[in-house]
Formats: sequence, C-alpha cells, structure tokens
Amino acid sequence: MPYLARVLVVMQDPRVAQRIMDGLRARGLFLFSARNGAEALRLARQLLTDVVIIDDLLPDGDGCDFVDMLHNDPDTGHIPVLMLGGRASSALRRRSLAVGVDELLIGTYDEGLIAARMSKLVRLGIMQAELRRRAATARSFRVEIDRRRGQESRDGPPVLLLAAQLGEDLDDVADILQSRYRLLRTAGAAEAAQLLHEQVVDTLVLSFDGGDREDWLGLALHVRDTPALYDVPVLGIGQVASAPDVQTLIQTGIDDLISRPFSPDELHGRVLSALRRRRLRRSLTAMFASLEAPATIDAETGAFQQAFLRVHLSRLVFEASKWDKPLSIATVSYRNLSLLIERRGPAAAQSVMARAADTLKRLVRVEDLIARADDNTLVAVLTDTPGDRSLKALHRIAGSLATTDYGLAGLPTAPIWMQMGHASLEPSDTADSLLLRARQILL
Repeated sequence: MPYLARVLVVMQDPRVAQRIMDGLRARGLFLFSARNGAEALRLARQLLTDVVIIDDLLPDGDGCDFVDMLHNDPDTGHIPVLMLGGRASSALRRRSLAVGVDELLIGTYDEGLIAARMSKLVRLGIMQAELRRRAATARSFRVEIDRRRGQESRDGPPVLLLAAQLGEDLDDVADILQSRYRLLRTAGAAEAAQLLHEQVVDTLVLSFDGGDREDWLGLALHVRDTPALYDVPVLGIGQVASAPDVQTLIQTGIDDLISRPFSPDELHGRVLSALRRRRLRRSLTAMFASLEAPATIDAETGAFQQAFLRVHLSRLVFEASKWDKPLSIATVSYRNLSLLIERRGPAAAQSVMARAADTLKRLVRVEDLIARADDNTLVAVLTDTPGDRSLKALHRIAGSLATTDYGLAGLPTAPIWMQMGHASLEPSDTADSLLLRARQILL
C-alpha cells in the first residue's frame, strides 16, 4: 500500500520506539527506526525521510546535537523534527528552538498527541520534498529557485489574537504574551472570526475553559476552510478535563493544545514553534512561486506548460513508485472550446482556460501542480495524495468550477461543457499511462 510519509523514529529505548511505531502505523505512515544519532543520520540521508521523531537523549549524544547536524546537512536540512523530552526544562526548550526542532512534546508518549503534532509536520515535509523535486525540474528549463523570496521581512512583533469566551478572564495568559507580542483580545467566537478577516493575525490562541467549546471548534474549522486564513496557527488553552479529545483536535485543525497549568516558558515555546512553522510555510510558498517563469508557465492560462508537466510528472511517478508513495491526478477538459472560438473568438476560449486555471490554483495546496495538458485540458497533480483523498478534492473542485465566472456573461454563447477525470498511481504506471487513465476515468 502507498504510504503518505516516511517517518524515522530515533529512541534510546527500543521498546518505546516500537510502541510509538505501532501507534502510528495505521495512520498511513511508513515507519523505520534507529537507536542512535549516527545510524539516524545515515538512514535520514538514504531513505527519503519526511519527518523525524527523536528522543532528547540518545546513547551517543544529545538529541539537540543530532538535530543540529541534521539541519546543517544540505541533504537533510529540510526534514521537520518532533522531539520527545522526558521532563520539562527551560534549557531544553530554548536549545530545541535554537537548533530548529519543529515540535517539542514533554513527558508523554501518548500516540494520539504524537499523531496530532505529526500531522502538520508531515505537511511541511511533503511541501519541502515537492519543492526539491520541482526545483530540479525547473533547472532543466533554466529556471532557478529564488531563495531570497522566502526570506520574510516584517517590521514589529508578531500579532497574536487571544480569544476568550464571554465573561472569561484570561489576564494571566495575556500578561505572559503581551511582553513579547502585539496582543489583540476578543470575547466570543463570532468577534474573533470577524477580527481575523479584518487584519493580519499571526497566531490565534483560544481558551476551552469557559462556555461552549463547540464555538471554538467551529472557529478552528472556519480558519482551516478559509484560504486567506488557512496558515494561521490555532493554539488551544485549557484544563485537561475541558479540552476536546485528540481526534477532535486533529479533525478541526487545532495545531496544539496547551494544558493548564503551564509555565511562561512553556507557553512562549509553543507560540514560537507555531510562528516558526507559519514563517516556513510562507517561505516555501514564495519559493514555489519563484519557479513560475516564462520558460515554465503557459502564457495564456498561467498554469505550467505541457512540456514542464511531462518532465515533472515522470519525476513524480519514478519517485512515488520507488518509495511506495501515493500520487493522484485530476483532469479538467472543456470539450466545446472549438465551438466557443467559432462563436466568440479565441479570446473567449482563452478566458475560460485562464479562469479555470486560476480557480484550480486557489483550490489545491501550494505543492500541487496545475498544468496545461493540451488546448482544452488542465491537469491537477496531487502530490503524496491517496485516491480517496484526491476524490474528495476532485468533488470540491468540480463544484467550484461549475460556479466559476468565466467572463462570458451578457453575450450569447454555448453552454461550457466541462468533463473531469481522475486516476491514482498504480505499480505498472508511467507518466503517460497515468495521464491517459485520468482522461478515461470520468467523475
């Protein structure tokens, strides 16, 4: 079966490593282990690792020393890391942030909590792996990635929104946060949602201790379902008894749950980790955009050219087949463009394709590739995506395309005939056969 991500587990105690792997295996992850830092560095280089889970203490050294070496190696520097610490320590939290640990989980090997923290790191790993592949393809078209575009510059401290239930007092949390951040406060989920749309917020912090927690779960879902807010980290604060279960937390897109009581260092560490992930996602997004150049992009649609699609899809198929990773594609064909050209001219057909490509780009993830396959067909290449998830995405895409304004209103024309297809990678597939099957298997 294809695996969503390849995860290296580095634990001093092999029994703990096995327990973690047993708990995560059913979540579509390929898991392998190492007992020390030296073996872990070798495996991380060899086995196309997407995420590393590591103990803070290893038989041959400190876990932070390993992370430092991992991130200073050009071949492994992109790999996200989840560190498990035996007990809380300000020194460990500061050191882990300094060497680039993405997530630090203290005092528990609970499979649900590890899975909750892992989900966003898997996404980061997938984004970085696809950026590496796409940059390699772009080089064959003499386009180089612009890493300067990934260097975010912004004046002033990050903006945090602290959202409480009506009548709830969060002054203790506010006192901690306002020493380092620009802090906004709201009362109630509706007011928080409105403020999120009115100004830039870097992290949303909400409390589960007062009122109806369903309001906050609904707010978190709203953030995840809104393209303009999708990358805003959502941190929950609350007593363990009042907090949602881990599965609910994952489903609603809450990034982290901070259980009371917590120290100022604990809260700052969690916020800083969330802010770092957001900066990284924005940096990766900017670097993806830098690969869109006249040599790679179709001028009429703004999607990648057919030649780029052919080269890159071959690369994706080879790597997915080698490492048993999922890959799906969707096709969108406008079958009566020739009639539209006859009645309205080439500009009308160009408008249809350009607006469809723009809609597709807004509906898929940054790491998914939108390309032009021929005069009337666009392709969405959904990297590291199993067939069931890609079908859900395809139904969402179909609904949006059906209501897209193609810029043809007010003038007589034939109805736009849209036909969608879908295929997921099979062991015998080549890039050509995968694309051919997608054109034949219609939604």
